[in-house]
Amino acid sequence: MPWELSVAHPNGHRLGSPKEVKAKLSRVWPQLEWETAPPLLEQIQEDPEHPVHALLPTWSAEMRRRAALPKTVGMLEGASFSFEIFGLDDDPVEDFYLDVRGNGDPTPTLMQLKSQVGWVLKELATDRILDQRQLQERWANFLRMRDDALGRAKE
Repeated sequence: MPWELSVAHPNGHRLGSPKEVKAKLSRVWPQLEWETAPPLLEQIQEDPEHPVHALLPTWSAEMRRRAALPKTVGMLEGASFSFEIFGLDDDPVEDFYLDVRGNGDPTPTLMQLKSQVGWVLKELATDRILDQRQLQERWANFLRMRDDALGRAKE
């Protein structure tokens, strides 16, 4: 279960082309690794048993267009935490998503996006833009909720 964030420009501007956004992220985090996965539409069409396969005829043209794009994913391994970055497939990139996993403190690494690029981080669960103090508080809250949920699941 990841902590889900989105990254955007503070004034609602576009972040740039996928290539530009990837380059900025790679400058901030040189250890970031990029991978391209096949398009979701291709995966669904090739697997008649896929749970969404029967719904394909109901998809809008825009849903099909987005699902036909290859999926670019960035992965970063930090000290006891990891990031998975996705949502960089549309050109231009309006915003993208960042999933945080692990137990270590990701907030100093996350704050590099604000200090070095000027982007903002928003927690998807609360739809709130977070400053450094709020990032730390919300991360601690996420860990408590995750650990409580995992503890209940083991019972």
